[in-house]
Amino acid sequence: MILDGFPFKYPPETAYEMKLQLIGGPEADLDSYTGGFSMKVSVGSLEPSEGSEGLVQNWEDDPTTLTHTDAGSRTSDRSWLFRWVSPAEGSGAVDFMVAGNSVNGDMAPSSLD
Repeated sequence: MILDGFPFKYPPETAYEMKLQLIGGPEADLDSYTGGFSMKVSVGSLEPSEGSEGLVQNWEDDPTTLTHTDAGSRTSDRSWLFRWVSPAEGSGAVDFMVAGNSVNGDMAPSSLD
């Protein structure tokens, strides 16, 4: 998993364009689901980047969370663009918690034989 675009230090209330990409796993097939992610940020807010509104969304309208949409689970390169808006001054350190998965899209459970 690669999260690109976040700053080492941030000024308050500034928008940062970011990209999340999953590397590895089964080969992506555009006719089926290829992968997805779930993300939460401790402070600030997350939102789709311009042009990515149909691929990512806030979970249950919570601006601190972001996940893929149905269309977003079918991306050819398992990547998603979004924006993080930094919090107000004095908010301190920020934690990004991210989980992702890449799948073969056959909708069947896999075994670990």
